[in-house]
Amino acid sequence: MKRKADEFHALQQGSMSVEEYTHQFMELSRHAPEEVNDDEKKQDMFKKGLNPELRTLLTPQIYPDFNTLMNKAILTEKAKIDERKENKRKFLESKSRQQDRFQKPRSLSYNTPRSQASMQYRTQSQVTGPRAPNTQLRSQNTMRAPQSNASQVTTNNSNVRACFNC
Repeated sequence: MKRKADEFHALQQGSMSVEEYTHQFMELSRHAPEEVNDDEKKQDMFKKGLNPELRTLLTPQIYPDFNTLMNKAILTEKAKIDERKENKRKFLESKSRQQDRFQKPRSLSYNTPRSQASMQYRTQSQVTGPRAPNTQLRSQNTMRAPQSNASQVTTNNSNVRACFNC
């Protein structure tokens, strides 16, 4: 008799579904009728064997009989499984949205060479000019880009050139 009570407690330690637990509980209750000889004892033993989450949800309520408790436990377990699936789905959706938000867009062309802007040079005489009245105008002229878009290299008596691309 003591051995069957130990089997009830061992049954409580397993991680199985409520339906599997119910089948094993009913099998063991046949071999230990003194442990579950009335409905109240049967309900108490059954509740003790449930996982802590289900036990917490089912214990505060009073059930008219063991079958009602058993059915309520099965339905509650299915609802909790559905709730976990829904939470997992929402988590994965939010995780994927978060990854999409922080992922940098990539260019599709990896091997295309970069085109360099044409270098435009002016000689020192073009930059300052022979008739520049003061040094302030000279410094402004050196900052200006040439008027034409074409590449312009001029050769005068001076070989000094200034780059206007940088």
